[in-house]
Amino acid sequence: MRWIAIWVLAAALLTTPAGAQTAGAALDDARALDAQIDVFFQQGRYGDAEPALRRALAIYERALGEQSPEVAVHLNDLSVALYAQGKLAEAEPVAARALRLREATVGPSHPDTALSLDNLATVYRAQRRLADAAGLHERALAIREQAYGRDNPMVGDSLLGLGAVYREQGRSSRRARTKRSASPCRSVWPSSIRRSAATPRRWRSRGARWRHRKPCSGATTRSSSAP
Repeated sequence: MRWIAIWVLAAALLTTPAGAQTAGAALDDARALDAQIDVFFQQGRYGDAEPALRRALAIYERALGEQSPEVAVHLNDLSVALYAQGKLAEAEPVAARALRLREATVGPSHPDTALSLDNLATVYRAQRRLADAAGLHERALAIREQAYGRDNPMVGDSLLGLGAVYREQGRSSRRARTKRSASPCRSVWPSSIRRSAATPRRWRSRGARWRHRKPCSGATTRSSSAP
Protein backbone atom coordinates (compact mmCIF):
# COMPACT_ATOMS: atom_id res chain seq x y z
CA MET A 1 0.00 0.00 0.00
CA ARG A 2 2.84 2.35 0.89
CA TRP A 3 4.45 1.83 -2.53
CA ILE A 4 1.14 2.52 -4.25
CA ALA A 5 0.80 5.84 -2.40
CA ILE A 6 4.35 6.82 -3.34
CA TRP A 7 3.71 5.93 -7.00
CA VAL A 8 0.51 8.02 -7.07
CA LEU A 9 2.31 11.01 -5.52
CA ALA A 10 5.18 10.71 -7.99
CA ALA A 11 2.78 10.50 -10.92
CA ALA A 12 0.97 13.65 -9.72
CA LEU A 13 4.22 15.56 -9.38
CA LEU A 14 5.29 14.54 -12.87
CA THR A 15 2.02 15.18 -14.69
CA THR A 16 0.69 18.35 -13.09
CA PRO A 17 3.46 20.71 -14.28
CA ALA A 18 3.21 19.34 -17.79
CA GLY A 19 -0.52 19.93 -17.87
CA ALA A 20 -0.08 23.43 -16.55
CA GLN A 21 2.64 24.08 -19.07
CA THR A 22 0.36 22.88 -21.87
CA ALA A 23 -2.41 25.26 -20.78
CA GLY A 24 0.10 28.08 -20.47
CA ALA A 25 1.46 27.40 -23.93
CA ALA A 26 -2.06 27.45 -25.35
CA LEU A 27 -2.74 30.83 -23.76
CA ASP A 28 0.55 32.12 -25.13
CA ASP A 29 -0.62 31.05 -28.58
CA ALA A 30 -3.92 32.86 -28.04
CA ARG A 31 -2.15 36.05 -26.99
CA ALA A 32 0.07 35.86 -30.05
CA LEU A 33 -3.08 35.58 -32.13
CA ASP A 34 -4.51 38.60 -30.29
CA ALA A 35 -1.52 40.70 -31.35
CA GLN A 36 -2.04 39.60 -34.94
CA ILE A 37 -5.76 40.32 -34.73
CA ASP A 38 -5.06 43.85 -33.52
CA VAL A 39 -2.96 44.48 -36.62
CA PHE A 40 -5.66 43.08 -38.90
CA PHE A 41 -8.27 45.38 -37.35
CA GLN A 42 -6.04 48.41 -37.54
CA GLN A 43 -5.55 47.67 -41.25
CA GLY A 44 -9.23 46.95 -41.87
CA ARG A 45 -8.43 43.32 -42.80
CA TYR A 46 -11.57 41.82 -41.30
CA GLY A 47 -11.48 38.71 -43.48
CA ASP A 48 -8.05 37.88 -42.09
CA ALA A 49 -9.12 38.74 -38.55
CA GLU A 50 -12.06 36.32 -38.62
CA PRO A 51 -10.19 32.97 -38.70
CA ALA A 52 -7.62 34.24 -36.20
CA LEU A 53 -10.45 35.28 -33.89
CA ARG A 54 -12.10 31.89 -34.20
CA ARG A 55 -8.85 30.14 -33.28
CA ALA A 56 -8.21 32.42 -30.32
CA LEU A 57 -11.80 32.06 -29.15
CA ALA A 58 -11.54 28.26 -29.21
CA ILE A 59 -8.35 28.39 -27.14
CA TYR A 60 -9.85 30.68 -24.52
CA GLU A 61 -12.97 28.52 -24.29
CA ARG A 62 -10.89 25.41 -23.64
CA ALA A 63 -8.37 27.04 -21.32
CA LEU A 64 -10.56 29.42 -19.32
CA GLY A 65 -14.09 28.13 -19.79
CA GLU A 66 -17.01 29.36 -21.85
CA GLN A 67 -18.04 31.90 -19.20
CA SER A 68 -14.68 33.69 -19.16
CA PRO A 69 -14.54 37.46 -19.78
CA GLU A 70 -11.96 36.77 -22.49
CA VAL A 71 -14.53 34.66 -24.30
CA ALA A 72 -16.98 37.59 -24.20
CA VAL A 73 -14.28 39.90 -25.59
CA HIS A 74 -13.52 37.60 -28.49
CA LEU A 75 -17.16 36.94 -29.26
CA ASN A 76 -17.65 40.69 -29.43
CA ASP A 77 -14.63 41.07 -31.70
CA LEU A 78 -15.79 38.26 -33.95
CA SER A 79 -19.22 39.87 -34.35
CA VAL A 80 -17.51 43.10 -35.44
CA ALA A 81 -15.36 41.27 -38.00
CA LEU A 82 -18.37 39.41 -39.39
CA TYR A 83 -20.48 42.57 -39.56
CA ALA A 84 -17.71 44.44 -41.33
CA GLN A 85 -17.69 41.73 -44.03
CA GLY A 86 -21.46 41.93 -44.47
CA LYS A 87 -22.00 38.50 -42.88
CA LEU A 88 -25.06 39.57 -40.94
CA ALA A 89 -26.57 36.11 -40.53
CA GLU A 90 -23.36 34.97 -38.83
CA ALA A 91 -22.78 38.17 -36.88
CA GLU A 92 -26.19 38.14 -35.19
CA PRO A 93 -25.89 34.94 -33.10
CA VAL A 94 -22.29 35.77 -32.17
CA ALA A 95 -23.25 39.28 -30.99
CA ALA A 96 -26.26 37.86 -29.15
CA ARG A 97 -24.08 35.29 -27.37
CA ALA A 98 -21.61 38.01 -26.37
CA LEU A 99 -24.49 40.02 -24.90
CA ARG A 100 -25.89 37.06 -22.96
CA LEU A 101 -22.46 36.26 -21.57
CA ARG A 102 -21.83 39.80 -20.45
CA GLU A 103 -25.25 40.08 -18.84
CA ALA A 104 -24.52 36.86 -16.95
CA THR A 105 -20.97 37.73 -15.88
CA VAL A 106 -20.74 41.50 -15.32
CA GLY A 107 -24.45 42.22 -15.02
CA PRO A 108 -27.18 43.86 -17.13
CA SER A 109 -26.19 47.42 -16.14
CA HIS A 110 -22.43 47.25 -16.73
CA PRO A 111 -20.80 49.46 -19.40
CA ASP A 112 -19.38 46.37 -21.11
CA THR A 113 -22.94 45.12 -21.47
CA ALA A 114 -23.87 48.47 -23.04
CA LEU A 115 -21.18 47.91 -25.66
CA SER A 116 -22.64 44.52 -26.56
CA LEU A 117 -26.14 46.01 -26.64
CA ASP A 118 -25.01 48.63 -29.15
CA ASN A 119 -23.21 46.06 -31.28
CA LEU A 120 -26.20 43.73 -31.50
CA ALA A 121 -28.44 46.72 -32.19
CA THR A 122 -26.23 47.65 -35.13
CA VAL A 123 -26.65 44.19 -36.61
CA TYR A 124 -30.42 44.41 -36.11
CA ARG A 125 -30.50 47.78 -37.84
CA ALA A 126 -28.68 46.32 -40.85
CA GLN A 127 -31.25 43.51 -40.88
CA ARG A 128 -34.05 46.13 -40.83
CA ARG A 129 -35.19 44.99 -37.37
CA LEU A 130 -35.52 48.61 -36.36
CA ALA A 131 -37.77 48.18 -33.33
CA ASP A 132 -35.39 45.63 -31.83
CA ALA A 133 -32.41 47.86 -32.63
CA ALA A 134 -34.01 50.91 -31.00
CA GLY A 135 -34.78 49.00 -27.82
CA LEU A 136 -31.19 47.81 -27.45
CA HIS A 137 -29.71 51.23 -28.17
CA GLU A 138 -32.06 52.78 -25.60
CA ARG A 139 -30.88 50.28 -22.98
CA ALA A 140 -27.24 50.98 -23.83
CA LEU A 141 -27.83 54.73 -23.64
CA ALA A 142 -29.42 54.48 -20.19
CA ILE A 143 -26.52 52.38 -18.89
CA ARG A 144 -23.89 54.75 -20.22
CA GLU A 145 -25.61 57.90 -18.99
CA GLN A 146 -25.77 56.33 -15.54
CA ALA A 147 -22.15 55.17 -15.64
CA TYR A 148 -20.41 58.09 -17.35
CA GLY A 149 -22.73 61.11 -17.33
CA ARG A 150 -24.52 62.66 -20.29
CA ASP A 151 -21.47 64.43 -21.80
CA ASN A 152 -19.15 61.42 -22.10
CA PRO A 153 -18.13 60.27 -25.61
CA MET A 154 -19.44 56.77 -24.91
CA VAL A 155 -22.91 58.28 -24.45
CA GLY A 156 -22.48 60.01 -27.79
CA ASP A 157 -21.84 56.64 -29.43
CA SER A 158 -25.14 55.23 -28.19
CA LEU A 159 -26.95 58.41 -29.23
CA LEU A 160 -25.53 58.20 -32.75
CA GLY A 161 -26.73 54.64 -33.15
CA LEU A 162 -30.13 55.41 -31.68
CA GLY A 163 -30.52 58.52 -33.81
CA ALA A 164 -29.77 56.55 -36.97
CA VAL A 165 -32.50 54.05 -36.08
CA TYR A 166 -34.99 56.79 -35.24
CA ARG A 167 -34.37 58.50 -38.57
CA GLU A 168 -35.02 55.26 -40.44
CA GLN A 169 -38.20 54.78 -38.43
CA GLY A 170 -39.31 58.33 -39.25
CA ARG A 171 -39.32 59.25 -35.58
CA SER A 172 -38.28 62.89 -35.84
CA SER A 173 -39.42 63.93 -32.37
CA ARG A 174 -36.14 62.94 -30.78
CA ARG A 175 -33.85 63.60 -33.70
CA ALA A 176 -32.89 67.11 -32.57
CA ARG A 177 -31.81 65.97 -29.11
CA THR A 178 -29.89 63.03 -30.53
CA LYS A 179 -28.06 65.10 -33.12
CA ARG A 180 -27.26 67.88 -30.68
CA SER A 181 -25.97 65.52 -27.99
CA ALA A 182 -23.97 63.24 -30.26
CA SER A 183 -22.51 65.65 -32.79
CA PRO A 184 -19.28 66.51 -30.90
CA CYS A 185 -18.18 62.85 -30.94
CA ARG A 186 -16.59 60.85 -33.71
CA SER A 187 -17.99 57.32 -33.85
CA VAL A 188 -17.33 54.30 -36.05
CA TRP A 189 -18.97 51.17 -34.74
CA PRO A 190 -22.42 51.91 -33.26
CA SER A 191 -23.96 53.60 -36.29
CA SER A 192 -21.90 51.93 -39.01
CA ILE A 193 -18.60 50.28 -39.90
CA ARG A 194 -16.53 52.53 -42.09
CA ARG A 195 -14.46 50.03 -43.98
CA SER A 196 -11.99 52.62 -45.18
CA ALA A 197 -10.93 53.20 -41.58
CA ALA A 198 -9.66 50.80 -38.96
CA THR A 199 -11.99 49.70 -36.20
CA PRO A 200 -9.80 49.47 -33.07
CA ARG A 201 -10.47 46.06 -31.60
CA ARG A 202 -9.45 46.77 -28.04
CA TRP A 203 -11.64 49.84 -27.78
CA ARG A 204 -14.60 48.07 -29.36
CA SER A 205 -14.33 45.00 -27.19
CA ARG A 206 -13.02 46.09 -23.84
CA GLY A 207 -14.95 49.30 -23.34
CA ALA A 208 -13.57 52.82 -23.26
CA ARG A 209 -9.97 52.33 -24.33
CA TRP A 210 -9.26 55.69 -25.88
CA ARG A 211 -5.72 55.38 -27.23
CA HIS A 212 -7.06 54.69 -30.74
CA ARG A 213 -9.72 57.35 -30.53
CA LYS A 214 -9.78 61.12 -30.88
CA PRO A 215 -11.56 62.43 -27.78
CA CYS A 216 -14.55 64.71 -28.03
CA SER A 217 -13.97 68.39 -27.46
CA GLY A 218 -14.64 69.27 -23.85
CA ALA A 219 -15.28 65.68 -22.83
CA THR A 220 -13.39 63.73 -20.24
CA THR A 221 -11.98 60.31 -21.03
CA ARG A 222 -11.61 57.29 -18.86
CA SER A 223 -10.02 53.91 -19.23
CA SER A 224 -11.82 50.63 -18.72
CA SER A 225 -11.15 48.23 -15.90
CA ALA A 226 -12.01 45.33 -18.19
CA PRO A 227 -9.32 42.63 -18.47
